[in-house]
Amino acid sequence: MATSTPSQPDIMDLPPEVLSEIFNLIDHKDLPNVCLTCKRLCEAANRPFGYANFTERAHVVSPYSINALVDITEHPIFGSYVKSIGICSARAGLEKDYLKYYRVDRDTSDKVILNGYVKTGRFGRLMKRVFGNIRMHSQSVTISIYNDNPDGTRFDNEPCLAPETYFGWAQFIKQSPGTPVSMPAETLEQTAYAARRAGCLIKRIRMDRPSPILRFRDEAQKRLDMTIQHHTTGPPC
Repeated sequence: MATSTPSQPDIMDLPPEVLSEIFNLIDHKDLPNVCLTCKRLCEAANRPFGYANFTERAHVVSPYSINALVDITEHPIFGSYVKSIGICSARAGLEKDYLKYYRVDRDTSDKVILNGYVKTGRFGRLMKRVFGNIRMHSQSVTISIYNDNPDGTRFDNEPCLAPETYFGWAQFIKQSPGTPVSMPAETLEQTAYAARRAGCLIKRIRMDRPSPILRFRDEAQKRLDMTIQHHTTGPPC
C-alpha cells in the first residue's frame, strides 16, 4: 500500500497575523528585503516595518528633508505610523569657528546664518501640511527639538536626545559652507505654531538643554517657555 509523503511546511500557508508576529522578531534592517519578496509577505511586514521606520521621525530644516517628511505623512499606509516629529535646530552657517556665532549681535548673525528657508515661511507651510496629515490619523503628536550632531552624545559627552541620524543630515552638512549653528527657540516656535495652525494636538514637547555657551541663553529660554505654554494650552488658531 502506497503511503503519501507529507508536504513540506510553507510560510505562505500561515495566516497574516502569524506572519506579522514572525516579522516582529526579524532585525529591522532585514524588513525591506522581506517587503521585496512578494505582495503577501510585504503586506504582512508592513506593520513591523512601519513601527520600525516611521513612528519616530528625525529631520533637518532643509527642503530635501522636510519634503520627504511631507511625503511620509501623506503615504496611504505608513503615514498612520508617524507619532513623533523630531527637528534638528541646526542652520547652515558661513563661519568655520562655531564660537563666532555667539560673538556677534542679531543683525550681524542674520548675515552669517543661512536661514532663508525659515524666514520666507516655506518651512512653516510644509510643516503645517505634515501636522495636518498626522491629525487625520492620530489627532496628536510628540515634538522633539534636537540641538546636537546625530551621534548620541553632546559635545561634553553627556547623553542627549539626538538620534543616530537625521534624514537629510549628510546633504545638509555637504551644502553648509561653514559650521552649522543651533537655533532651538526659533525651531520650536515654528514647529509648534505649524502644529497649532493644523489643529494637531501637541501631546508632548521634548528638547535638549541649550548649550552652556549660548550667548542669548536667558532670552532663548524665555522664548522656549512662552512657546511651550502657548502651544500646549488653549484651542488651535
